[in-house]
Amino acid sequence: MKTEDEVLDRFREFSARVENLIEKKIEVLSLDSGGEYTSDDFSDFCKEAGIEKDSTVPYNPRQNGFVGRKKRSIMEDVEAMIHGQNLPMFLWA
Repeated sequence: MKTEDEVLDRFREFSARVENLIEKKIEVLSLDSGGEYTSDDFSDFCKEAGIEKDSTVPYNPRQNGFVGRKKRSIMEDVEAMIHGQNLPMFLWA
């Protein structure tokens, strides 16, 4: 994204893609306290979609540890799946 005002549109696309691909809805969204996630429009979308927003305390990066570890775990799982199927790594951006 080039600007923060694209966040809502991109998240709408992502949310729809998740629902279509895995047929599940996003229930909880863990976020930092950035302004792009605290806007009324973003909050309204989450409320309409039934998504609970879980935000970290501003200026407290220590709370991002859980998210960082989860991301690392997902990346490791994806790499294992790609290797397990003998697919080239260029398929994972």
